[in-house]
Order: sequence, then C-alpha cells, then structure tokens
Amino acid sequence: MVKKSAFQIVYHRAGCIECGACAKLVPDFWKMNPEDNKAVLIGGTDIKSQNGVIMKQTLDVDGIEPHWVAFECCPIKVIKLYDKQTNQLVPLRKEFNKK
Repeated sequence: MVKKSAFQIVYHRAGCIECGACAKLVPDFWKMNPEDNKAVLIGGTDIKSQNGVIMKQTLDVDGIEPHWVAFECCPIKVIKLYDKQTNQLVPLRKEFNKK
C-alpha cells in the first residue's frame, strides 16, 4: 500500500518578489533561478501557463518540518502549506511571529 503525503506545498511562483528568504532558510527545498531570480521549489511539479511560463509549483510532503519556515518567512505569502487530509491551510505558528 502506498503511503499518501500528509501535506502539500503550493508555491505561486508568478507572484515571487525574488527576496530569496526561502532559499536562504531552507536550501534543501528552495533555490534561486539565476535566469529570472525567482525561487524554485526543488522537486516540485510545475504548473505552466499556455505560453509555457511556470506559474505555480506543488510538492507533496510527509511533514511540515522544515517547510513551515519557508511558508512563514515569505514576505508576500506566495508559499502556502496545506493539510491534505482537511484541505485547509496550515496556520502560522504564533511563536515564529512573536517580536
């Protein structure tokens, strides 16, 4: 029996502002594309526009570690983390957002 992933990362690449926080903090899953300076979700599935531009990437993962870091550090929130069982957005961690 194949185990289903518990979570899905959904990255709206078209909205990326090229800050690089995800690639700096979670380099095992994120890198910067030198051609357009946007982040790339390593191992993600590309969802392209009709003219071939990558608009979104998705990746199924078993747990939220370390993915919540990229999810929370993105200043414009183009990285989303969904619980696949409930199809709900994983809430932000309060301790990460405390000043």
